[in-house]
Amino acid sequence: MFSLTRGTQIISCNSQINNSSITTSSIDMNSQVITSIGTPVNSSDSVPKNYVDNLIAIKIINLTGTNYTTILPNTSGDLTISVVSLVTNGPCGKFFVCKSNPNNVEANITRINSSAGTTSLEKLQIRWLPNSGIELYKTGNGYDGQYRIKYISN
Repeated sequence: MFSLTRGTQIISCNSQINNSSITTSSIDMNSQVITSIGTPVNSSDSVPKNYVDNLIAIKIINLTGTNYTTILPNTSGDLTISVVSLVTNGPCGKFFVCKSNPNNVEANITRINSSAGTTSLEKLQIRWLPNSGIELYKTGNGYDGQYRIKYISN
């Protein structure tokens, strides 16, 4: 049951509100969720969680030695990738990557900022070769362990 009181008007229905406009008040959802939200069109539209999850994703990967580790599959597009070491004093970095076609094209990669590991001064690098996913590696053998990858589709 839904009920909204605004001035002297009461709207009441069992499950849906159709063709309604609420412009000068707010709705208290009483800790309930709004469901079946469509894909946003305007800058002020609400967005469903899966829409945001597809734009911003966080994953944990393991890096060992100077081995390349695939962090994202072969695709195309424009991404911002941030990498933080979960290993004490390990390297971190932020990259812009762009690729117009997943096959037969090498990506444009820009390292925006980077901090080397404190003792061995190794850094993080990304490569995105033709017909390949995005790969991350360390420039040295120190700081093996887990790294948190956050990527945003632009």
